[in-house]
Amino acid sequence: MSNQFIFDSFIGNSTFVSLELGDIFITGRSSVANVIVSLEYVDKPDPSAIKRLQPIIDFIKDYLTDYPDCDLFEVINANLVSKLLSHSNLDLSSELDSLSVTLDVASMEVLPLSFANTITCTPAGESNGLVLFKLKDILIPACGSVADVFVSLDYIDGFDVSGFKPLQPIADFVKNSLTDYPHADLFEVINRNLTFGLLSNCDLELSSVLNSLSITLSVAQPGVVPFPFTSTVTATSKRVTQLSVLADDLLGLSAEQLAHPFYNNNIDDKTLKRFW
Repeated sequence: MSNQFIFDSFIGNSTFVSLELGDIFITGRSSVANVIVSLEYVDKPDPSAIKRLQPIIDFIKDYLTDYPDCDLFEVINANLVSKLLSHSNLDLSSELDSLSVTLDVASMEVLPLSFANTITCTPAGESNGLVLFKLKDILIPACGSVADVFVSLDYIDGFDVSGFKPLQPIADFVKNSLTDYPHADLFEVINRNLTFGLLSNCDLELSSVLNSLSITLSVAQPGVVPFPFTSTVTATSKRVTQLSVLADDLLGLSAEQLAHPFYNNNIDDKTLKRFW
């Protein structure tokens, strides 16, 4: 273990303990990850209820090192959190309001992108999964620009681990959509079309497992725009259902088409402003 950082804080009646474990080897994926753990204790915990961290650290390290299967990282993390929270010797479920574990995984040969996934569970059985990844230096030929792309996948509460989606097809869709985008639209329009097109894509089936999908374009080489900027678009599964009949054409829409009142998503022809 190359690094280990521990933080604790007291906010009102709440007690939070966070720790970070550096360079933990995950055998099932032949990869290394930083592991960030957050323990949120019940209100006004008895000081004697605060758990020693070394057994928790040892459990996490041993579990990941001994994990036998080549599962998705999200599945590995979900299994880790479940086992950690229910482990009788650690007895965390009786003292915590919630437990979160983040696996921060560096780019590797089999999955050439950096990403992190966070699983949060409560002793009552509530659960949530969040996955973030970044694509660097993606060319958008329609605007003569290059952007970093940040994608956030917020899975539905009470997820089943079988619902997690592989990241590579999602990353390929994002990259190809931007590279092949046909119109010199506003970056906000390009991002909107990309986000709704991704969430409504029937092959990827994200709308059935996500609460929301957010994409940020961070334009560092802005081409016709004389300064760097970012654009973030968030789509929800409810909105995708409303637009699903248009999914096949969504990525080909121009700014003028997107401004049509039919789309009715707080965008009209007065809202679409150019930066230049």
